[in-house]
Order: sequence, then C-alpha cells, then structure tokens
Amino acid sequence: MIHIHYITKCVQHFVKAKHWRGFGIHSPYVYHLQRHVISTDKLNDKELRQRVRKYRKELLKNKNRIPLNDLGTGKAKDGVVAKIVRRAAVDEKSGMLLSRLAADYKPDMVIEFGTSLGVGTAYLALGSGVNVEVLSIEGSPECSKVAESTLVKHGIENVKLITGAFDDVLPNILEAIKGKQVMVYLDGNHTYEATMRYLTKLISVADHNMRVVLDDIHLHSGMSKAWKEICQMKEVTTTIDLMRMGIVVLRSGAQKEQYILRW
Repeated sequence: MIHIHYITKCVQHFVKAKHWRGFGIHSPYVYHLQRHVISTDKLNDKELRQRVRKYRKELLKNKNRIPLNDLGTGKAKDGVVAKIVRRAAVDEKSGMLLSRLAADYKPDMVIEFGTSLGVGTAYLALGSGVNVEVLSIEGSPECSKVAESTLVKHGIENVKLITGAFDDVLPNILEAIKGKQVMVYLDGNHTYEATMRYLTKLISVADHNMRVVLDDIHLHSGMSKAWKEICQMKEVTTTIDLMRMGIVVLRSGAQKEQYILRW
C-alpha cells in the first residue's frame, strides 16, 4: 500500500529537484556526483550488470520457503525466496547507483545494514572491487544462509556476512571502521528512532570522512522526519535527496550544502 505521505513527497520532489544534467548546481562536488555518478552510465560495468542479473535470476527460480524473523518489527513469518526477492531486493537502477557510488568513493571498507538475500550486497561488492571488504549485516539467519551460498556460488568473495540484530552488532562495526574511509548502505529497520540511532553512532566515529546511502528516506512521515534532522546535523556537510534514496556525506573542511536532485 502506497501512503499518501509518499505520494505527496513524490510531487514535491518533482517540483523542487534540480535537473538531472546538473544545471543550477553550483557545488563542484555535487555537480561531479550528479553528472558522473548519479545520472550517468559512464562508470557502469556491463559485466557487473550481467553478473548481478544472473545472481537475481537464480534467486527468482528458488521456490524454497524459509522462516523470516524481522528484528525491526519483531514479527516472525516465512516466505518463498523468489517472492522475497521480488518484494524486497534492490532494483537494478538503484543497485547500479550503489555500485557507481562505491567505485567513485574508493572506500577502505563498505558496511551494509540489511543483507536480505544479497542482491544489494552483490552490487556493493562488485562496485567496490575485490580488495575492499564489504561487511553486511542481516537479522534473519535463513536469509543470511541463502545470501552467503549464492554470493559464493557467483564468485563474490569480498563479503563478510554477519548475522544478528543491528544494535547488537553495531559496537563491533564502530570499532572496525575507526580511522577508515567508509561507505555505508543503510537499508533495514526503516523507523525514525532506529535510523537516527544508527546514523548518530556511525557519525560519532567517522572522523569527517564517510559516505552514507539511506534507502526509503520518504517511505513514511517518520523517515522523512529522520532525513530532515540528518540534513541539519552539524557533522554532515552534504546531503542529496533523490526521493527513493538519500546520500549523506561527511567531508573535512567542506561547507554545508543540501540538494534535491532528479535521477
């Protein structure tokens, strides 16, 4: 079900967003992202695209039913792997953007909150390169098992899967990223409280050097509230609202800037 809030935000975004070619963007940093990363195929890798398509296709053929434990909502249920992929996996357009953002940023490490069945993980891992470790956290043990086996089968070896609740795993993650240039993809537990809690803790150890991608920033009023407050954080230098996703950047010495862009 699509919320009225989301429809309203879509209309507002269409009216306010800057042109996809970068017209009217005065920031060199944001102009670079818009022209050469967000709205381009220049950094795309045809082999990468095909590898993830094969990955997704295999999961779509998987009719096994697995138990699910949503630690964000506390609800336990089960589902067919193929249906989970159709419903929850990142789409190709968003996935290729993740891969380009990772390739452009050249992080020391990538952190993903919300592995699901590993489609987004594959985009991040392949975009980052074989020498960059991707730490991906998933609350459902069964989803982790499917993701791990499928990643291995498709030769994606720079991923370390961690199974557990985000809050339980986060202290170890914070320790691991200290002093490193890190890209974070936050795609799980889409509530105001959880989003603010995770991001605040990540920023506390970022040392003004981090790129964060948040999914579903306008999914409901709580997520829009979180996004608005994130944009106002003193540590955050650049925010880019793409409607579906939000990009948060911490850069030492950079002036604060906020953009709404078409994609």
